Amino acid sequence: MHALLTYEKMRSLQTFFWPVFPEERKTTLILSAILFLISGINTLVYPFHYSLLITAPNSGVEIIGLIRLFGCLPFGILLIIAYGWLQNRFSKTEIIIIFYSVFIFVYLLYSFYIIKYNDSLIVEPAVIHHYMVEYPHLKWFFPIYGNWTLSIFYIFTEVFSTISLSQFFWQTANHYTRTDQASRLYPIFIIFLGLGSVFASFFLQEISTYAQILNLGIKNEKIIFILQVVIIIAIALIGILILLYKNFYKHQIPEIQKTQQDEKKQSPSSIFSGFQYLFRYRYLFYIFLTLVFSNIVYQLTSYIWKSELHAYSPMRLSYNESLTSYSLWDGLIVVVFALCTKTLIHKWGWHRVVFITPLLSLILSIPFFALLMIHHINGYFSEILHINPHFLLTMIGSFQTIIMGASIICLYSPTKEMAYVPLEADIKTKGKTATDILGNTVGNAGSGLIQAGLLSWSGGMDLSVIPQLIVLLIASFIAWLYVTRALSKKYLNLINNKKEM
Repeated sequence: MHALLTYEKMRSLQTFFWPVFPEERKTTLILSAILFLISGINTLVYPFHYSLLITAPNSGVEIIGLIRLFGCLPFGILLIIAYGWLQNRFSKTEIIIIFYSVFIFVYLLYSFYIIKYNDSLIVEPAVIHHYMVEYPHLKWFFPIYGNWTLSIFYIFTEVFSTISLSQFFWQTANHYTRTDQASRLYPIFIIFLGLGSVFASFFLQEISTYAQILNLGIKNEKIIFILQVVIIIAIALIGILILLYKNFYKHQIPEIQKTQQDEKKQSPSSIFSGFQYLFRYRYLFYIFLTLVFSNIVYQLTSYIWKSELHAYSPMRLSYNESLTSYSLWDGLIVVVFALCTKTLIHKWGWHRVVFITPLLSLILSIPFFALLMIHHINGYFSEILHINPHFLLTMIGSFQTIIMGASIICLYSPTKEMAYVPLEADIKTKGKTATDILGNTVGNAGSGLIQAGLLSWSGGMDLSVIPQLIVLLIASFIAWLYVTRALSKKYLNLINNKKEM
């Protein structure tokens, strides 16, 4: 009897942590390992593209919105066009190799050459400062041009991380997962995503600690050394990642392989077919809008606490270390959140879980923005608590975005990816490419437009526009909830139609 109870307990634990049938095991393991590596690579590079640009001469968090609007958005559109062109000529594995080869070339060039001679490559800081003083309403445009090497590094990193996660991983996962499997398997993938971020953050912290004990005289030598080690590790991980992709696609299910060959013959050859799918199908357009508004909300909130962090910790190395710690906690919370919410989709259904993220994000935003507004009106609470207000707001804001980000990763992303599963195969590839890349870049650019507009209107006085920013954020929350409701109706109708066929 005791042995039977133990066996049943073991089975219940296995159902909770690993609800995978034997025939799904290989696919699940490979996809989990792929997402683990992608998350690790992105986490290793993440702190640098922020810290190097934000702490550059005459720069600050204020330029992030502008660079997303005028840099990331057009670059993202070009990548969608390039991806469509490549899909008509190469296999998925070949496209992955091409993209990651570009990644390796750019980061090797940057970490072993450009960053060493960056001061001689950028525009003279005194010249940029002069223009910033001369034109205060346009002041944050000039550091983007002045620090052009760092601006390109930021744009490339920001857009490429979206490509590697959305197009390479989720497009593959959606193609090999049925709707009834997704609610069980996607939470497992999310757990591995969080674990990849945690392990990468630990490595990054250890490298930073080792750099501190080295006798590196010039202050920039430490961060150059750390970046070079990180890029070497990232390239090694990319090698493993490509081998996993090749192994995965090499052992495709015959029926799916035949379907892909048929699709390739029938697919439109136009490089703009992804855009055509996006604007022709309202279903895809609703997914696109949820991405836009969720990114606006998340990026505006992140922008504020990162500006507070810059005020508290303006030095490049310390700012980079703070972002590394943020990545570590972000990964840990994602794992915990994924374990706690992994059965929600199965128990509550897609149409209920899809609303949790916008509602939770709205609730979490209220105390942070209330405290922020009180501080920037009179600074009263910092006197009572006897604590640096920039530090306090950084902690509260980063905690809020960590929870919001965990909700987006663990609940919004799986439900958004599940929305692609019932679609026709060609729409899941080219349509998803345009929807995801454009949705993320337009959302980031939208937050950038709001930041740039408010900063220009206020003459560059950062965070004096908090009341207006809060109004725009509330409007974004309302729009996010509205399009989520519209997408939910479309999804349920699509699933019901599939069952009747």
